[in-house]
Amino acid sequence: MESQSENKKKNAGALRCYFIEIVAITSAYLIEVVKGNRTAGYIVLVCLLLWLPAIAAMLVYFKNKDAKAIRYLYGFGFLIPQAVLMLTANNALVFTYAILVLVVCNIFEDRKFALIMAISYNIMNILTVVYHIAAAGTTNEYIVTTEIQILLMMMCGYFNIVVSKTGMIISKEKMALLDQEKQHATDLLAQVLSVSAEMTESIGSLNEKMQQLGESVVQTCGAMDEVRQGSNETAQSIQSQLSMTEKIQGRIEEVSQTSTMIGNSVAETKTAVGKGADNMENLEKQVEQLEQAGGHALQRLNELDEYTKQMQSITELINSVADQTGLLSLNASIEAARAGEAGRGFAVVASEISTLASQTQEATKNIDALISDITDKLQDVSEAVRSFADGTKQQYTVAQETVQSFGQIEKDTTQIEQQVSQMASAISSLTEANHSIVESVQNISAITEEVSAHSNETYESSEKNAQIVEETGKIAAFLQDRANALKQ
Repeated sequence: MESQSENKKKNAGALRCYFIEIVAITSAYLIEVVKGNRTAGYIVLVCLLLWLPAIAAMLVYFKNKDAKAIRYLYGFGFLIPQAVLMLTANNALVFTYAILVLVVCNIFEDRKFALIMAISYNIMNILTVVYHIAAAGTTNEYIVTTEIQILLMMMCGYFNIVVSKTGMIISKEKMALLDQEKQHATDLLAQVLSVSAEMTESIGSLNEKMQQLGESVVQTCGAMDEVRQGSNETAQSIQSQLSMTEKIQGRIEEVSQTSTMIGNSVAETKTAVGKGADNMENLEKQVEQLEQAGGHALQRLNELDEYTKQMQSITELINSVADQTGLLSLNASIEAARAGEAGRGFAVVASEISTLASQTQEATKNIDALISDITDKLQDVSEAVRSFADGTKQQYTVAQETVQSFGQIEKDTTQIEQQVSQMASAISSLTEANHSIVESVQNISAITEEVSAHSNETYESSEKNAQIVEETGKIAAFLQDRANALKQ
């Protein structure tokens, strides 16, 4: 079954060929009029016969472009003017116009229509030949021409039928194949719609992912730009750190030298402290001996003080005895005076005794004075010795404290020496570590330069990726629109 669009195309093609043919024929006969071979009335009749069916077919076409009547208007509309032309023609080849019509009839792929047209045009051809034979007679040349004409028209009619039939068979086969293809296309379309739905979802998801990827790429570009700037800043910082580390290395060397000097000074100080401690121990012993000697001297002074006290008591006793002796001598003198001459000798003795008593008293006074002076001096000496003993005790205490301090200083000096040794070891380790740091900083500097170069390359790649993601996003959006359109 033919579709309306096919009939419209067939009708349009047939009408196009129809009008080309009648325009060509009209032009040819107008030329004949100009030559004087045909009259104007004849050409008007021919034009009317040619153009009226064509105009009628065109009107039907404009009204209904897929009308089947157009093929019959074309076929039979040209049959009448073809008969007139063949009946009035001066040239036997006029029949070939009919061949063109039969050829154009194949465009409709209608075997029945082709059979009708073949029979009609062959009958018309035979009738015109019979008319010419009846009117003008026959000649051998005309008979040959008419035979060729009739045979050619019959063959054209037959070929037209065969072509139409073959075309119909092929069309049916094509229609069957088209039905299969249509069914297959329907199945494919269903699959395409299903896939399209899945594609729409996938493309939608892809579009979202591409948007997220685009945002990530933009963030990556920003991050890589920051990394690039950070790498440059890091490289500058590392160069500054390298310079500072080299300065630190110089300081460490100075500290190492100072530490060595401190170690030497501490060693010397330790030696001096050892000697000072020994001297202080000797001083402590000497002060201790002085303290003991002061104690002994104080003890002897105390004994002397006791002795002076005893001497004072003895002098007091002597004074008492002298006083009594003086009294006795006085009594003796008195008694001797009483005795007169007899007591004169005794008086002399008494006088001598009195003199001795007086002298004894004077001597005793002198001794008392000396003892008093000695006592005073002994008190002064005792005070001095006590002060000396107290000072010696204080010196002993201070000496002990000093010895303890020297001992503590020696311990502290030993600790300082150990700490200086540890510090020297630490400085040595620090020097090695600083060398390692310098090497590491140099390695880091080289790595940072590589990272900076790679970050620049990565930044450029990220920008390219951003462009690719943007283009891919546009393609994904386009595919999503196409997929949505396909679903509709």
